[in-house]
Amino acid sequence: MCPEYEDLLVAYDALEREERTHLDAHLKLCPRCSDYLLLLSHLDKSFSALGAMKAPSGFRRSLSERLDRERKLSFVPEVLDFLVGVSFILLTGLGLSHAVNEAYLLPTVILVLFGLSVWAGLQAYNELRT
Repeated sequence: MCPEYEDLLVAYDALEREERTHLDAHLKLCPRCSDYLLLLSHLDKSFSALGAMKAPSGFRRSLSERLDRERKLSFVPEVLDFLVGVSFILLTGLGLSHAVNEAYLLPTVILVLFGLSVWAGLQAYNELRT
């Protein structure tokens, strides 16, 4: 399947006339995309044949409670992010004020790099949670 046509193939039944005409012309020339559309069609029919499924009793309440717990915990990365940012600013200021003294230069660079690493780690952690 051609990557540039993937989104169009997935939304084939909902395409506007112009997009569908363009895609149909491509499908006549591309057996991979034609096969992919056929596969999507079979999957759609298979899922439709399953019919509507009912969630187990208590599922909605359980899901709502879990989402509420997650929302309550979600402030932690933001607070830590703020603290790391403030520490970074303070360490940078401290390092600049002592930059004339070479004895402080290496420890300051190490602390600043450590602060940036912690901040980047928190950002990555926060992205994984969302």
